[in-house]
Amino acid sequence: MRNVHIRLDYGCFILSRELLVVFSHCKPAATPDILPWSCFWSLIMAAVRPTIVFFAGAFADPSCFDTLAALFKNEGYPTVYAQVLSLNPSKPEDVTTARDAEHTRKEVLLPLLQDGKDVIVFTHSYGGIVGGAAAAGLSKSSRTAEGKKGGIIGLLYLAGNIVHEGKTLLEAVGGAYPPFIKENTVSENNPNMANEADHSSRSLAKD
Repeated sequence: MRNVHIRLDYGCFILSRELLVVFSHCKPAATPDILPWSCFWSLIMAAVRPTIVFFAGAFADPSCFDTLAALFKNEGYPTVYAQVLSLNPSKPEDVTTARDAEHTRKEVLLPLLQDGKDVIVFTHSYGGIVGGAAAAGLSKSSRTAEGKKGGIIGLLYLAGNIVHEGKTLLEAVGGAYPPFIKENTVSENNPNMANEADHSSRSLAKD
């Protein structure tokens, strides 16, 4: 790929040819090698990749995405982990899915959007419910219509749970949790859980 130099009236920038497609809609400048500011801004925005926010399952720390996140970072995608209140809470009785969603919306998604970033929400398992609820009403089109910058441009579900609005996961699975989910019971410490989750992430990365 050959780089080209484009002279501006206040500097010189080296641009990759693949990014020049954004200029197809731009009107020619008075001088062929001077780039209009509007087109230059389009170039800058085209070069900024969306931020990927990871929502892990109910029993896993988001670090289980480390291997996969590293691949995205290598391609220029910023990544952020959404930490939910229900992961090893000091007071389990105070934790709800609604609070997980409210917390990640306020502490993770909104700060990114208010900073003008476009975001892709990447979810797995229980994270699909939290991530979907946290992202509600924050789409790029909705925020643009409201005169706000940034927005959610995609929702990715990797074996993630999706439920209808107003419905619970318990209702979605038929009214009874699978045997490995123990209600009102503190789980035993499982040192292999993080390793198993990371192994799954590594397998996905290889595929």
